[in-house]
Amino acid sequence: MRVGMALLLARAGARVQLVERETSPGGVFRGEGLMPLGLDALLQMGLAEVLSSAPQRVVRSWRI
Repeated sequence: MRVGMALLLARAGARVQLVERETSPGGVFRGEGLMPLGLDALLQMGLAEVLSSAPQRVVRSWRI
């Protein structure tokens, strides 16, 4: 959500800086799954090359 808001603000001409309050990555998972709109936002930020080099698996369906 924060990345999406930052992207919208940056597009509107605002200077944006994201700050994470967690001091270590342990205990809180971030980005374990990307919804299409989140992926689209990252691609619009110019991160296609970084995303393509990250380990990934496309989930086509799931059962709960």
